[in-house]
Amino acid sequence: MNKIAKTEVYSWRLSTDLKMRLEAAARDEKSSVGAVLEQVVREWLKRRKPSDEEEGEQQRRLHKRAQRAIGTVSIEVPSATNEEVRKVMGEYLEEKYRASQRRAPRRSD
Repeated sequence: MNKIAKTEVYSWRLSTDLKMRLEAAARDEKSSVGAVLEQVVREWLKRRKPSDEEEGEQQRRLHKRAQRAIGTVSIEVPSATNEEVRKVMGEYLEEKYRASQRRAPRRSD
């Protein structure tokens, strides 16, 4: 079936009935239980592979989430010193704070 060297082990518990049926199926196929399981798992994974559309949608969702977590600052100098970065970031954060204060509901004292 597959000539790639198998180096990983995976085990799980199953009922006695299922184990007997699996062993019988392997005998019917003149194969090992491991080979039957590998074939079944490969076919199952192939069937559940997301379509290109689903994959694209998942990538769009991941990018959107990442963009919320990653901030960007754009300055108009080719290379910035730490002092320039602090100044620009300070102005940016100050403006962001002022904007949030404008949006915040007013408290009556």
